Amino acid sequence: MGKKILISLGIIVLIVILFIAGVNALGYHIFSRTDCEFFNIDNIELRTGINIPAIVDSDCKSNGKIKEASFSIDTSKVDLKAYSLKNNFVCKDSVYLNEWETDKTKWVATLNQESGILKIKIEYKD
Repeated sequence: MGKKILISLGIIVLIVILFIAGVNALGYHIFSRTDCEFFNIDNIELRTGINIPAIVDSDCKSNGKIKEASFSIDTSKVDLKAYSLKNNFVCKDSVYLNEWETDKTKWVATLNQESGILKIKIEYKD
């Protein structure tokens, strides 16, 4: 009886470890993508820390080193003033700006509150 419990616990621990490793591998895969195909919004959110809200349209171009994406935010669902505050945008010359640089990424995001257009430019350093 004790041997069965020990084997069961070992299997459960192994499943948990495999699950955690799988989630970490997926996160690394998403973070490492530089194209505009799969996981584009997730990659942008991981790299910039900016939440991409409900959108009605998007466009993206990438050459593997620089990604430029634009999103038409669904203003019927998103309060742009609250969104800009929550995502640390600062008003400069009538455009809301958020930018940052790390050892792996340099990015600039602009939000036009009149048109609801969010533009993000990411430079991949790795």
